[in-house]
Amino acid sequence: MDKILIHKDQSRIDVIIATAEAHISTINKARLLAVDLTGKKILSISGETEVFDWLKLKDYPNASSSMAANLLGVTKEYEVFKAASKDCKSLNRYEINDGQVVVSNAYKKLVEEDHSTYIKGEKIPMWKALERVCSEINNASQLLPTPIAHQMISIDYQGKASVNIQKMIQLGSRI
Repeated sequence: MDKILIHKDQSRIDVIIATAEAHISTINKARLLAVDLTGKKILSISGETEVFDWLKLKDYPNASSSMAANLLGVTKEYEVFKAASKDCKSLNRYEINDGQVVVSNAYKKLVEEDHSTYIKGEKIPMWKALERVCSEINNASQLLPTPIAHQMISIDYQGKASVNIQKMIQLGSRI
């Protein structure tokens, strides 16, 4: 279905994306701690996948992650990682691009869509007609020393627009 964008709240979009980008440093902290803990390259966004896989012990298949960390002598490091990974929120907003955490394009599009207003269907012809009216009012305002052409239009009780002659006379000294 056809739709026309009539408003995009770019400042709000920019704030939301910037907030998500600011959170990347928190995610990167958890990823570095995961590297320190496992000694492996981290491919997941937060490093949790690699840490929990690393803590699965073949000799102790029923051991919890905390117990495995204790058996491996890395309890303190594991607790620091857990605390850092708790601060990693809404990870679905991110993706790995060339080994770096970035805000995903899908999330950016979603935010943009959520903060944009569209009209569609039967409202489109009305919108286009109103845009033409506005254009004509702007053209009329350019003929005047001050942009007041909109003040010279009157709408009667039936919704019919006409030139407001009294307003033109009243504003005569200003035009």
